Amino acid sequence: MEKKEDLNKKYNEYKMKIVKIAGHLSDFYIDQAIDTEDYSFISGALIDYFLNKEDVGYLLSRFKEFELDKKIEDIDFNVLDWYRLKEEYLKPAKDVAPTANDVNSYIHNLVEKRQTEE
Repeated sequence: MEKKEDLNKKYNEYKMKIVKIAGHLSDFYIDQAIDTEDYSFISGALIDYFLNKEDVGYLLSRFKEFELDKKIEDIDFNVLDWYRLKEEYLKPAKDVAPTANDVNSYIHNLVEKRQTEE
């Protein structure tokens, strides 16, 4: 149970980091828009785009391309760890109680097995 809680905590920490990276990248695009007077992007739209796409590799590469990782030093993000964590987080838990259908199916299989043995 503690492992699942630790997994939830780490998963949520990474999600917060993704939002933070997307926010900084959005701010960068907004600053660029102000300099060029081209207001085609807004911060909220970019955060939604990056967060919902969850293409973290692309997001992080753009973040580093603009050297935002050098300006904003409190984000330590490992892409491989993120994808491993996400896969583990999204897979079904093994310690979940069986459903009524699982129990009924199991009992049915036991009955059939018993009948074939006799």
